[in-house]
Amino acid sequence: MLNSMNYTYHMYIIWEALHSYREECLPEDQEKYDEEWNDITNSMSWIATGLRLTDKEIFDYDPIIDH
Repeated sequence: MLNSMNYTYHMYIIWEALHSYREECLPEDQEKYDEEWNDITNSMSWIATGLRLTDKEIFDYDPIIDH
């Protein structure tokens, strides 16, 4: 369930959607799409830094455990 203060969960949800986008919408081995993906991941990293979250906190997050 969404909670406005659970930033780790928010980042987890966005990353899940972005990984699906990467797999389904961005062809591999095409430089222009690699650049787009790099821009997305850098932006997400900067947002996480601004929220004082580490990659480990986000990628190890388990929404099943955190009810």
